[in-house]
Amino acid sequence: MRKEPRRVAALAVALSLGLALTLVGACASQPLPPTGSGVPEPFGRGINFANALEAPNEGDWGVTLQEGYAEAVGSAGFQTVRLPIKWSAHAAVAAPYAVDPAFFARVDEVVGWIVERGMNVIVDFHHYDELHEDPGGHTGRWLAIWRQIAEHYRDAPDGVLFELLNEPHDALDDATWNALVSQALAVVRESNPTRWVVVGPTGFNGIGNLPGLAWPDDDRLVLTVHYYDPFYFTHQGAEWVEPAPPVGTTWTGSRLTPNPAWADWSWDTTREYGDELTLTFDAAWAGYYLQPFGVLLGYDRLAFTTSRAVELLVACGRGADNVTVSVNTVAGVEAVVDLAACGGAGGVERVILQNRTAVPQTPFVLQGLELRAEGRRRPLLVTETEAVAAALDFVREWAEAHGAPPVLVGEFGAYEKADLASRIRWTRAVREAAEARGLNWAYWEFADGFGAYDPVAGAWRAGLLGALVGD
Repeated sequence: MRKEPRRVAALAVALSLGLALTLVGACASQPLPPTGSGVPEPFGRGINFANALEAPNEGDWGVTLQEGYAEAVGSAGFQTVRLPIKWSAHAAVAAPYAVDPAFFARVDEVVGWIVERGMNVIVDFHHYDELHEDPGGHTGRWLAIWRQIAEHYRDAPDGVLFELLNEPHDALDDATWNALVSQALAVVRESNPTRWVVVGPTGFNGIGNLPGLAWPDDDRLVLTVHYYDPFYFTHQGAEWVEPAPPVGTTWTGSRLTPNPAWADWSWDTTREYGDELTLTFDAAWAGYYLQPFGVLLGYDRLAFTTSRAVELLVACGRGADNVTVSVNTVAGVEAVVDLAACGGAGGVERVILQNRTAVPQTPFVLQGLELRAEGRRRPLLVTETEAVAAALDFVREWAEAHGAPPVLVGEFGAYEKADLASRIRWTRAVREAAEARGLNWAYWEFADGFGAYDPVAGAWRAGLLGALVGD
């Protein structure tokens, strides 16, 4: 994931200015094996060779790839390497947008190291910041670069995959991105009719953005998502995040958190997520607000318990309708709300528990918050471990509803400023949840701030490696 694009865009270097070169063949330092020599399924266990070729220039961010890295990854049992590449920094800015042959040769060298060791490699188009910000001004250049990449690797083995764009965001909204996917896929298919191509949703490949992704009719596609939840844990102290989440947050697996299909949009409310959820309404009419990714159908009741009597307004339907119901809770006694009363009879589009008084309120514990129907329950508060499982369940179910393509959790990791024990627990939980659902994955990343490998010591960080490839 993260050298934050907006922070490093000014460092991007457009090479090959004025060269007006047209790529007419492979520039590899060594020829790659022919197509058909291997297939990428299962993609299995992977890792990102990050902060190297997706820097403005390799080495700018402290990582220069070495053949020994490919050897270490292959020997550890990984099956796939995702290779983030900032192609846009090594192509001319004027048509025909020729990619620097020397840069192609360097990419070929690294790809060759990986392929020679029997692993798959994902050639990823990373950090095209200008495309995210101005699709209209850069789509033509992006497609021209992809045409060159595709032609360059048309005879590469099947285990060389293409990823159209890392983490589309900003001006790349759903409609714009869906149109660009179709265009780029058509370009790739001109020379690579059966090449596996990796595609993900907008919102930085966010799981919550899957509903907006129009899945193309193509049976050689891989669905990718990225997973860094909870962000305040995985990115604590990250220098490129402004403001950076504070250092010191642990991950136990047992702390409560909103169901990952729901976002916490609360206002004027202090939330203390621990083994219990403690709420404090800090102002009049403050609210604890959970917003689902989409409308939830088939439920008729909302249930919850508070540790003391609280005067609430409860809303469950569309915000525009502003339908609420007054609820006076009793300490330790379950409150059950008919969804028809709080506006959710046609589908639950939000859940708000609002302070019904004109003054702030003292803390209280909220328990057992869930939607119900005959024979069904959907908890809105889950443990951290359950949240991982629920998020990846959502991914699997979406994929199954869209032709069951292979799924790759293309990035997940926790930054080095988190305590190592928590990083290990979180990493193992994500890996185990992915594998239990038949999802492939690629850890972020090999040898830098999230790294499972210590390049100074020339050795794996045993705890993280065990979390990734241990039993």
